[in-house]
Amino acid sequence: MAEQLDEQTRKAVSDAFNTFDTRGTGRVSEEAFATIMQAFGHTVGDGEAKALVTAGPPGQPAGIELSALLRALGKKVKSADNKESEVLEAFQVFDKDNDGLIPVAEFRHIMTTMGEQLSSAEVDEMIREANVGGGGSIDYRSFTRIMFN
Repeated sequence: MAEQLDEQTRKAVSDAFNTFDTRGTGRVSEEAFATIMQAFGHTVGDGEAKALVTAGPPGQPAGIELSALLRALGKKVKSADNKESEVLEAFQVFDKDNDGLIPVAEFRHIMTTMGEQLSSAEVDEMIREANVGGGGSIDYRSFTRIMFN
């Protein structure tokens, strides 16, 4: 199922995985797995993460390997028709107040460090296109509509 993910997504997942694999064990915790899945627009059901846990070598914690994460994400990939909702779901991960807004600084960080990393100039152009409110935040719902229409 991991083959359903394009190379760009695989790299982004791998980067996220490596961020959470702070000990370099090749495994992440169930909580990290759920966070990564959520960042890519997918929820994890009860027991789904537990089913993917494998034992580590002696002295290392059990966890979920990158290959298992990629397979799980591949199973959840939605059709191309759902791209807009996937983008919305990804932005919602960063919407701490659940108000449809992301601070410009956080938006810039997301766009330059996650997934397909954009240049500052590209992000500046996106911000100009976005609906930046008086509080210095981007209305990501409006922004997503602009992106796909």
